[in-house]
Amino acid sequence: MLFPQPGEHAQHVVTPLSATPSGARLVESEASRLVVGATSLDELPLLLAHPAFARRPGAYALFGDKGIRWGETLDVTGRLEDHLTDPPLAAERVILITSPHPAFGRDAVAALQNALHHQSLRAGRVPVVGAPPQRGWLQVSQPALVARWLADLRPLLVTAGCSLLEPPGSTLKPRVRVESAPEVRGEAVCQEEVAGHEEAANENDADVPFLRAGFTTEIPHQVYEDAEARRYQLAYRGVQAEAVAVEGFCVVLAGSGMAVEDGAGVQICIARKRARLIEEGIARPRPGADVVRLSRDLGLPSLTNAGRLLSGTNRTARELWVRVA
Repeated sequence: MLFPQPGEHAQHVVTPLSATPSGARLVESEASRLVVGATSLDELPLLLAHPAFARRPGAYALFGDKGIRWGETLDVTGRLEDHLTDPPLAAERVILITSPHPAFGRDAVAALQNALHHQSLRAGRVPVVGAPPQRGWLQVSQPALVARWLADLRPLLVTAGCSLLEPPGSTLKPRVRVESAPEVRGEAVCQEEVAGHEEAANENDADVPFLRAGFTTEIPHQVYEDAEARRYQLAYRGVQAEAVAVEGFCVVLAGSGMAVEDGAGVQICIARKRARLIEEGIARPRPGADVVRLSRDLGLPSLTNAGRLLSGTNRTARELWVRVA
């Protein structure tokens, strides 16, 4: 059976781990002992800290523009932290799969990695990166159990926002219940906009601005004259831009380009900010063009935020920007 049939009537429960609409989340089913976690790379620490995954055996997937790569480990936390430091693939999102069952260990994760690798190949939705893993012992001794896991995972992964195991034309629609998101004070902001800026805010002097979230077109002239300011250029799929960055603040210069279309994995808050720039006329489209132009200088929280805003992706500053001065 190429595509094991899922249970159509089981309820799937989504537990958000952050206030970001497309952020880290846990997905469980009343009909399965498997647990799925899904997150952008920025919010991966939230998932790794959750008791369902912390130091647990598991299978995982890294996926981005170049495809999907499946792996397995006896320590989800340690392995994924290693991948954050030295990624084997330019990933934008991560899927984690584990089970609280005490027998879920080395044989189980090896069998899952192999089965998920080949299921992704059969689905044919994205390139599958990496050599085929060895066939697990459970696939030989208990093939029905592995087939059941794949059937359980189809609706779990679809509920998590990942359809990479689904055959072309699939119309799978799991029953879903969403738990309440964590409470936050004020407006929810991108995790990337907050991280690392609190310390910078305390160190900045009064002449250097600090922006926690959002954007501004009111740029103090001191930014351009700051001796510590660094200049960068971006060139990504037809988008070209220039920026000036100081601690806790980044200015994208007028005339810089911004991709019209949102890419895969872009955060909801970034997509909304991109749409708002066009609505307010700060980014001006041209008929038939894939790139819009900024009509004025734009202040943003960080170089990473600026790169993601302009490219419509979830890529890092290191991947997008080149320092020129």
